[in-house]
Order: sequence, then structure tokens, then C-alpha cells
Amino acid sequence: MLLPAARSLGLAVACSLLCSSLAAEAEESPHAGGEQQRPLIIVESVKPQGGRAAVAAYGITDDDLAAIVQTLPTLQRAVPIRTRESQVRVAERAAEAQLFGTTHDYAILHPPQLAEGRFLTADDVQHRRSVGVLGHRLAGLLFPTGTAVGQTVRAGRHAFLIVGVLAAESTSQQLDLILPLSTLRSRYGTQTVTRQAGGFEVERVELSRIELLVPRFDTLAATSAMLEQLLARRHDDRSFRIVTTLDGSEQLEQTERSPR
Repeated sequence: MLLPAARSLGLAVACSLLCSSLAAEAEESPHAGGEQQRPLIIVESVKPQGGRAAVAAYGITDDDLAAIVQTLPTLQRAVPIRTRESQVRVAERAAEAQLFGTTHDYAILHPPQLAEGRFLTADDVQHRRSVGVLGHRLAGLLFPTGTAVGQTVRAGRHAFLIVGVLAAESTSQQLDLILPLSTLRSRYGTQTVTRQAGGFEVERVELSRIELLVPRFDTLAATSAMLEQLLARRHDDRSFRIVTTLDGSEQLEQTERSPR
């Protein structure tokens, strides 16, 4: 069974691997011809209003991910994502960017269009490799006169070898540095510290969102309702939001671009 074998990777990665094995025969292979619309449900962490704790802990968790995988019968894939803002730099060049931690299964839901190099692999995730894929605009800012693949960038105290660059058509991740989720967690943890007037704000979020693939569009509504009931029992602070591909592209884009 995959979950015990993958426990050292962290629960989020293990659940993603379990979903991969259950649905392998039902999936299309990633292709280079653009992304098809898929029957997706996105559950996103949302900060509750009015909290005054020294460390604000909220949102969806690894345990939520495990419960989702075990409870939803129509689920084909469950892809965890954690994002955080960071300055990314090379020598004297620097740019404000989003670190986007995920697993190799993200390429099944969103087949990457690559300008050069490759996307993340299962080995990258399993071994917590310090590798990354740059969004097209971020690559242009950091490497305006040459290739980015094979070069090293720094985000905070940590260095990452660039193995791929997204094509210009990948508009939603132009300023992202995409990392293995296991790597992002081992380097940065789950807390973020933001400077505020007169002090600091500390937040603890395990997962920014989970993207769920179901077999058909006609199963979206029922699966989304089951997910709503499951998470409502686990989060009385309502620190989550659910969006599906039936809710419209503008709402989905807002969810995909909102950092946590």
C-alpha cells in the first residue's frame, strides 16, 4: 500500500501518489497542444475574519487531504499546492515572485507548455530535490540574455537549479517559481511572517489549495456537495472555499492566482 511506504514524504505527497495509482489507467497523457478543460474542483484556504491569535493557523490541511481521498468515491486525482511570496534573484538581478509548491501530478491536470527543459518529476518530489521551473516572464527578468535551464536562482537563503521554463502561453504562472511541494516544505516550513505597521503577522497554512479531478463534468456538482459537507464538519471557522470548472474561468483564474 502506498501511504505507509510514502509516509516520509509527508501526507500531502503520499495522498497525491495514491490518487495517481488508482486512476492511472483512466488518465490522458500530458500533451503539448494546450490545456483542455477538465472537470476540476478546487478547494482553497481562506483566512477567517477577526482572528487575533499570535499565530493565525487556518485553512485546509494534510489531514483534510487524506480524508478527501478516503471519502470521495469518484475522485481520480488530488493534487496539493502550497504557495508563498518571495524575492527570487540571480546575482544583481531580482524579482518579486510566487513560490509554487506542488507534485508531478500537477502536469496531468495542467499539461505544461514549456519553452525549454522539463517539468517536475516524481523523483524530484520523492527526493526533495532543489530544482525548479520558472514562469516565462520571471525567466526573462532574471535571464534576459541567455537560457535559464542549468542556471541557479536563490529565494531567500535557498538555491534552486532551474530545469525548465514555461512558455509565454502559460499566462497564469508568468511570475512563478514552481518547486516540488516536498522541497518547499522542507526549506520554508508552513509559517509565513509578514511585516505590519508596528510589528509582524505570522500565519500557518499547510496547503494553499487542493485541485481534485473527477471522471466527468456531470459528477462535479454531487462531488462538490460531498466535499462541502466533509470540510464543513472539519472546519467550523469556514476557512475554505470551493470552486469548480462550472463556475466560470474568471473565478477559477482568481483562485489560481491568489497566493497563500
